[in-house]
Amino acid sequence: MRQNTYHHYKMREGFSLVEVIIAVTVLAILTIPILAYVTNASVSTSRGRDTQQANVAGETVMEELNAIQGFEQLEATPDPSSTAGPNWTVTVNNADQKAVVTQDITLDGFTYHVIADVDYKYAAQDSSGNDKTYNAYEVPELKEVYSPNNAVLQESDQAETALSEFYYENQSTNKNSILNSMQRALCIDVEKTTDAGRDIYWIKGYYKFWYGGEKKIFTIRDTKIETSKLKNIYIFYKVLNQNITSEKAEVRFLNFSESDSISKLNFYFVLQDTPSTNVDSSIRKPSGYVLDINSISNGPDNPEPLNPASAGDYNKAKYFTNGIEKAGTSPIVQFDKNVVKRETGKRIAAIKVDVYIKNASGIYNEADRLVQLKSSKSN
Repeated sequence: MRQNTYHHYKMREGFSLVEVIIAVTVLAILTIPILAYVTNASVSTSRGRDTQQANVAGETVMEELNAIQGFEQLEATPDPSSTAGPNWTVTVNNADQKAVVTQDITLDGFTYHVIADVDYKYAAQDSSGNDKTYNAYEVPELKEVYSPNNAVLQESDQAETALSEFYYENQSTNKNSILNSMQRALCIDVEKTTDAGRDIYWIKGYYKFWYGGEKKIFTIRDTKIETSKLKNIYIFYKVLNQNITSEKAEVRFLNFSESDSISKLNFYFVLQDTPSTNVDSSIRKPSGYVLDINSISNGPDNPEPLNPASAGDYNKAKYFTNGIEKAGTSPIVQFDKNVVKRETGKRIAAIKVDVYIKNASGIYNEADRLVQLKSSKSN
């Protein structure tokens, strides 16, 4: 009886100490890679989040710096407590023509320290290697032209279509002869109206062509912009034929009252150095070319006067061209032959933005950098 009882308890004995130690050891060995993987994944996720947030912080500062007009504006950064400008700290080194801009940006509870190196130049060199001084001396970038605040009218195939139709109606005359006898006027109507309860400007660009007593009208583009947003109207057009030395531009303001101000509107007439048609590919911008935006009432179809109102702010819009002359005398004021500005000053040439996690020491090394962004402007 006792023997059976002894045997019963012997069968129920657990693992020996040695077996337990071996099992724990094996489990530890198998767990180490899993813990390492989990730890690395956590670190990678944290690093990725920091990099993504740092990129947002860097782009914010880059956009603010790209938005300023010139280096003088950067030097005149307002007091950090002011709401008139970014919370920057600016250190200028005139000897090296550089400045360092620092700013702290907090995102999702994490504070990032942004350091921007801004290079500026008083002088650049022209094509002959001669020094020239300027500020903002550049043709507007595409992102500046094609913005929500601008209307862009760009000639496409209007002249080619008009020529084809005139030729179809006058097939006894060759296309070159018709082209060299064609006349045209570049027309822009700025109509004040409403759309879905909003005050808008409806800008309509079109050409009027004449040949042999016949007139044809072809649209360039119609566009609508809220009156509070519209600033600039860009007109890109091409020379019509090799005999043209003067062309007319008709600008009309419709449904305006004398109290309506158009002083904020800028019209940029940019003549391209390419032909309107493929009849003569050698056509280029003629020497001495004149854009007549004054005596439009003397046009072949006797259009309405440029400014239908006798008073008010109609005459205060600004007109610019890319070096071409303006003809006659006109009530239009503030005409300028320069599409681009030529002002002596400090010009921002390049921007480099580094982003770090803010630390208490205030020391930031390249190894700690999360993001680097660069931006430059050509000479």
